[in-house]
Amino acid sequence: MKNCMMADQRGRSILKHQPVVGDEVLEFSRGLAPSTFGFRYAAYMDRNHFLPSGRTAVKHIADPTLAYVMMRHRQCHDFLHVITGCGRSVEEELAVKVFEWKHTGLPLGLLSLLGGASRLSATQLAHMRLFWEWASHNAPCSRHDKPAVPMYLNVPWEDMLAKEYDEVAAYTGITPLPVFLKKHQKQ
Repeated sequence: MKNCMMADQRGRSILKHQPVVGDEVLEFSRGLAPSTFGFRYAAYMDRNHFLPSGRTAVKHIADPTLAYVMMRHRQCHDFLHVITGCGRSVEEELAVKVFEWKHTGLPLGLLSLLGGASRLSATQLAHMRLFWEWASHNAPCSRHDKPAVPMYLNVPWEDMLAKEYDEVAAYTGITPLPVFLKKHQKQ
């Protein structure tokens, strides 16, 4: 993950400045216009009774840069729920975990899928195939035949809070899960 960040200009800037998503970011976001990414972030956090300070600290990683990368991975998770349009159901959480795995290669996403699959109904398990396709569609790429999707750790989420949600979605190139599913139903 560090190498992916170092290979990207925005990622290098993030590693250099090491922004942290604290409770003050949430407080700032609460005061933004309803059409902004930050307002949606605050609404998601408040609806679920989350605080950025509630995340478990990164432990057992001696290298400070690698520890920051893991902290960023954790802090960006809530931003991913907002930009992907995924709520907190087991099914949606697993969709976000597959998305994260496609971006980072961390096995946690796959392990979550294996562990969470036992809680899903047959219909929900069938949906996981679509979620896998959606995550693959939104995997980082810069090929000429696909829209560019940056690795989510390289997105300066903290700087985008006051921007319109649609502008942030266009910047990331991420297709929200509900939009993907709606298109799939029409096919």
